[in-house]
Amino acid sequence: DSFAKRSVAGLPDKSNQVVALFSGIVKLDADGAATVKLDLPDFQGQLRLMAVAVAAHKVGAASGQMIVRDPVVTMVSLPRFLAPGDNARLAVTINNLEGPAGDYALKMTATGAGSFVTPVERAIHLDAGANFSDGVIIAGTTMGNVAVHLDLAGPSDLHLARDFKIGVRPAQSYQLRRFVGQMAPSQSVTLDDASADEFLPGTAEAQLSVSPRPQWDVPGLLQALDRYPYGCLEQTTSRALPLLYVDEVASLWQADPGFSPAKQIDAAIGHIAELQRSDGSFGVWNDTDNTVPWLDAYATDFLMRAKEHGNTVPDFAIKGAIGWLHDYVQQEHKEDKEILTALAYAHYVLARAKADDLGALRYFNDTQMTQLPTQLAKAQLGAALASYGDATRAAAAYAAALAPAPKRNPKLRYIDYGSELRDSAAALAFAASDPGSQGRLTAIMDRIAELFAHANRTSTQEQAWLLLAAEAAAKLTGNSMTIAVGDKASETRSTPEYFRRAIGSGATSLTVANRGTTPLWRNVSITGVVKADLPAESNGYAVARYVFKPDGKPADLTKVRQTDLLVVELKGSRKNAAEAARALVVDLLPAGFEIQNADPPAGDASGGYGWLKDLTSTAYTEARDDRYIAALDLPGGTSEFTLAYVVRAVTPGEFKYPALDVEDMYDPETYGRTAMGKLIVQPR
Repeated sequence: DSFAKRSVAGLPDKSNQVVALFSGIVKLDADGAATVKLDLPDFQGQLRLMAVAVAAHKVGAASGQMIVRDPVVTMVSLPRFLAPGDNARLAVTINNLEGPAGDYALKMTATGAGSFVTPVERAIHLDAGANFSDGVIIAGTTMGNVAVHLDLAGPSDLHLARDFKIGVRPAQSYQLRRFVGQMAPSQSVTLDDASADEFLPGTAEAQLSVSPRPQWDVPGLLQALDRYPYGCLEQTTSRALPLLYVDEVASLWQADPGFSPAKQIDAAIGHIAELQRSDGSFGVWNDTDNTVPWLDAYATDFLMRAKEHGNTVPDFAIKGAIGWLHDYVQQEHKEDKEILTALAYAHYVLARAKADDLGALRYFNDTQMTQLPTQLAKAQLGAALASYGDATRAAAAYAAALAPAPKRNPKLRYIDYGSELRDSAAALAFAASDPGSQGRLTAIMDRIAELFAHANRTSTQEQAWLLLAAEAAAKLTGNSMTIAVGDKASETRSTPEYFRRAIGSGATSLTVANRGTTPLWRNVSITGVVKADLPAESNGYAVARYVFKPDGKPADLTKVRQTDLLVVELKGSRKNAAEAARALVVDLLPAGFEIQNADPPAGDASGGYGWLKDLTSTAYTEARDDRYIAALDLPGGTSEFTLAYVVRAVTPGEFKYPALDVEDMYDPETYGRTAMGKLIVQPR
């Protein structure tokens, strides 16, 4: 059994809408006039109307400002989000600009993931030009959206109705519990609501996979990648690559809003194209970032596979990437032998594109095969040779790839982003199509299953290749299983079966029984946000968060006032600093804060915070509505880091202050987390 952290998904829907309407071509009447009707959403403010006129020999344009509002303007100040357990004070303002004077009735209701602490019903007298202000307390209860409805009735049958939306996201990360093992004949497994009380309502679900051969948690892996909210080149590619192949299990989530494999693949293609540098290679976080050759091959591999599966991929992106890889393999490389992993992958991609030099490929195989440091590199070289019909060399490469793996060199982690688990899974994915490898594939599947059973946490790279390996393993001939689902008749099949059930839904329990004569493999994964606050943890990283006033004095988080400006300082240290590391720092905000500056001037910089010194350089930073994100490339010998960003208190109320999370992106067993805290913001 294992208990591992799951990433917090992105924010729920925003309440604010962008108004951008287009009428299309409108024909003018004989007087050169036309009436254009535009269906405006619920909007209070100023819009710009633009018109372009075209005649046979003339063209013209004009624009004007338009005030759009009700005769009685109602405004509600909303937090960007809430967390379950938060209480936020919403400011409600009513301005009687053009409405009749008299008595008005205000009523507000909230449904969904939150509610008002006390009923909101006010009797208000408004003279012409008068206004009214008040504060109402709304509480987040569970994950989802709160639908807030405002109703205002007044004299002369005036009636206004407005709707708002507040997203409620968890204040801490999803947890994963995985149970891997065999199910003997006559044994069964049941998915029910037994653990519902432990999780926030609406967040927990169970996935089950049963298979006649060693398997791993395919539904859980796919869900983990779908929820992963960050997007460097590797992460973007890893999230999208398996979606080209896992149609059967992906269908479990087809009914979920927001889950669309086709849209996610298209979005990944677009983002990867944005990361492409002018020379055809790819930056890790942006198109001016440094390139990593193994990732260049990985991204190009995905783009080519996506195109083969019928997706629209810009030709320039593939052509530029292939050109860069072709130049790369022809260069003289005198680095450590670890660089051979990138060269092997580059040769595979070039061979797949029929853009490699067969003589150069064979020379690389004959001179470097025994030096290749990973089983994956050997499998990729075998696949490259097989694509050119060199069966003899390919068979030898596959045999080497499926042999017991030597211990991985830690230096490889940020050259090929792998691990023993990733290498084994990817080697299976590449070698599964080789007719001569069938006898050795069972052994590598057993090795993957054993490694996976002991993996408390998996990286995006491991998750992607485990999914591709599972897809390859499902096609292998061999064992069969006989199972019965509930009261249905037994069914015999040779491919895995996948199930999914929400926990706490009250739905009928789901039981799957082994009706065969031999054991089968089963994986159960339970994901959800636990109700109890997670404790602080330190497993390779020790982290701490401090909040200061602008002058450097510590801030009291129980006495913050609305509009206060504060500086958040994040400090971390790692136990094993001998090797390089790529750390991902994620600091979720409490609902009362908004980030003002993710990169504040420090030290002696003009206009900066003179007391804030020795900040660590980042590879990437991002300020989202609900979190601060930083990626750090920590060289060997660097044991500590310090980061800072500036926030402003915007919403009064009492809020959970989420934990600070730090983890090594490609050694996820190395991580650190602070305890949860509390923030109180007083209104001005």
